[in-house]
Amino acid sequence: MPRFNSRISRRAFIASAAGVATFAARAAEPLPSLASDVASLLMVGFAGSTPDSPSAIRLARHIRHGHVGSVLFVQDNVGSNRDLEDLVAGFKAARPRLRLAIDHEGGLVQRLIPIHGCRRLPKAFDIPGSMSPSEALDLYTQAGAEFAATGFNINLAPVVDIYAPGNPAIAKFGRAFSSDPNVIAGYARAFVDGFRASRIVCALKHFPGYGNVMEDNHDELPDITKTWSARDLEPYTALLNNGRTDLIMGTHLKLTSLDPLLPTTLSRKVTTGLLREKLRFAGVIMTDDIDMAALAKNMDRKAAFIAALAAGNDLIMAKNVTDHDPNFPLHALKWVEEAIAGGILSREAIAASARRVEALPVAI
Repeated sequence: MPRFNSRISRRAFIASAAGVATFAARAAEPLPSLASDVASLLMVGFAGSTPDSPSAIRLARHIRHGHVGSVLFVQDNVGSNRDLEDLVAGFKAARPRLRLAIDHEGGLVQRLIPIHGCRRLPKAFDIPGSMSPSEALDLYTQAGAEFAATGFNINLAPVVDIYAPGNPAIAKFGRAFSSDPNVIAGYARAFVDGFRASRIVCALKHFPGYGNVMEDNHDELPDITKTWSARDLEPYTALLNNGRTDLIMGTHLKLTSLDPLLPTTLSRKVTTGLLREKLRFAGVIMTDDIDMAALAKNMDRKAAFIAALAAGNDLIMAKNVTDHDPNFPLHALKWVEEAIAGGILSREAIAASARRVEALPVAI
């Protein structure tokens, strides 16, 4: 499909997403309660970086009909500032309280750059050696205002993993602040507080701590059993004790000392037992992308989705590009209905998760 060549065409995407005259009528119609709740639990990605992307058009339609509550943007979705503005505007027109998430850590993991009005941030590992926590707070406060101006309201950052040399997913790109949990907590606090000043919700990641491993879960399931310890939890406990945590992202790891059978994101022992009950985290627990190879090599999307909810996750991220399912949000609702009927999930737990997600203090 050709690119749009006029502002009229771009306005058409926004108008189509909003449903123009029909949107107000549709918004006034109450959705079935379970359908509305499941929509709140979904963070869905799309293919393409322009408003004429068939995947973006389909996703906007799902959003407009109340099937999706959060959208994931990745590097491939971020093109010119003009295209990005129109995508964001179109999605938001489809659902006024839509949550829009993207990685904005700094360094190589920063999707919004100067052409989008966002300064380039140093990688996390360089921050403690170049500025104090108060100086970092100033930097991240300015960055948060720029981020908010783009229309996004969830930053999938900061990384609070402990720096371990050789780790291909974290250390290789300088994504961790330090090898010292106290230093990590101090600078992560500055990061979260800076973005919070513009009502941006930040996601601490990657629970329960990536550890000192040589595998990347974009390619396989890393086994952190031999290197993980309670020390990996110290940045989380420090930030939780200061009341600065609304959202925590778990990632796909093998930690047999806590669960010999299931990856950490799909483990109730880790997600509910450790994070929700032992650490007493009352906010939103979200997954990393359930389509990542760490899970996808061993199970299909349906199995991963239901297992993630059964573990106690509130918000399920699915990039939905590889093995693209154009009706994934509708299938997700069907899967939840079946799981509730089969006793795998409870209606009460789904409702509780939806309420937590909807309570996130995001900028609208």
